This record gives sequence, C-alpha cells and structure tokens, in this order.
Amino acid sequence: MDYTTRVRISTGLQCQAKCVFCYYGDELNTQQYTVEQITRMLQTAWDHGIRHLDFSGGEPTLNPRLADYIALAKRAGVRAVELQSNAIRLAEPGRAAALVAAGLDGAMISLHGATAEVSDAITNAPGTFAQTVRGLDALLATGIPVRLNFVFCQANHDQFPRFVELVAARWPRASIVFSFVGSHTDVVPRTTALIPRFSDVLPPLLAGLERAAAASVEWSG
Repeated sequence: MDYTTRVRISTGLQCQAKCVFCYYGDELNTQQYTVEQITRMLQTAWDHGIRHLDFSGGEPTLNPRLADYIALAKRAGVRAVELQSNAIRLAEPGRAAALVAAGLDGAMISLHGATAEVSDAITNAPGTFAQTVRGLDALLATGIPVRLNFVFCQANHDQFPRFVELVAARWPRASIVFSFVGSHTDVVPRTTALIPRFSDVLPPLLAGLERAAAASVEWSG
C-alpha cells in the first residue's frame, strides 16, 4: 500500500468500548457524521490527490453505510482502502465478507491484550476480547492483509510475548504494529498510572520480537 498520499476519514465517534488511553476522551459517543458530511470528506480527499483512505472512528463498523462509503471511494479511483477497527461487529456472519466485497483492501484491528481479563479491562467493555477474536477470524478468512494494533500501557506491557504467540498460533498471516501509550494530550492519559517505565517495557518487547522472528510474524512500530 502507498503511504505517501494517505488520509484518515472518521465515520463518527460511536464506539462499543472506551479504552483507557483513547485520545477522543469524553468526545467519544457524542456524534455520528451524516452521509453528506462523509461524502464531502471523500470528495475533498479525492480532489487533493489522496489515493489511500483509512476509515476510522470511533468505531467505523457501527456506521450502517460503511460498505457504501468503501464502494464509493473505490469507484472514485482510490487505490487502497483500509479499515481501522476493533472488529467486534465483524464477528457477525457475513459482515467482514460484505466489506471486502465492497472493496476493502486491508484492516488494522486493535487488540491490546493476550487474555480477556487484560484486554477487557483496557477497553472497559467486558466480553469484547472474545468478540474481537471472532471478528479477526472472520476477517482473516477473507484473505485481505490484516495488522494487529497493540498499544503498550501499564496494564498489558508484560503480555506482549504472549500476544505474539497468540497471533502466530491463531492468525499467522497477520502482522503486528505496536506503539506506546500517549502522554502528550489533555485527555491521554487520564492518570500517569497508565504509563509504564521504558525499562519495564523493554524486556517483554524484545522477548516478543524474538518470538515474532522465530514464528516469521511481521511487525512494525
């Protein structure tokens, strides 16, 4: 995919989760963009030569017109359309396949733990780990490229090696993209307790990357 002419379009700020480090903060679940607003954003992106679109949110799969927007972007000539999602709704039968049929080229799915206990605590949404796992199963079954987004924070940093093992065992075609919890806005973090020490992150990070190399799992950060 071409990352030189790329833009992210939000379909609204609705989401089933409220991750502890979400940079939308209290704005989450406050609005859903209209068809006219999203269509205008798509047209503006095309007019400015954008050829790679990321549909994001909130959670873009909560927008009932998402497949239409993907198809509209591809008809306009956008070469690559990626979905940024928690994949919860993709666990519903046929939903992942419908987005791919509309023209979806790839996805980046957020999964911030290797276990339900840790992941659900981070998302503040019990039961969503299991739903995301099933959504990933459905999405990978379509054959499109999938990246798994893991944000290091205090609650999950020691799970990274186990997370890599989960990816290698269950979704060997997926790649991993990792980052460090933001500490530079007015809403992230809500508490400094979210931020682990770099010295605490480094050992599990290196151990996880060693396991990724051994299992031929691609990664970026």
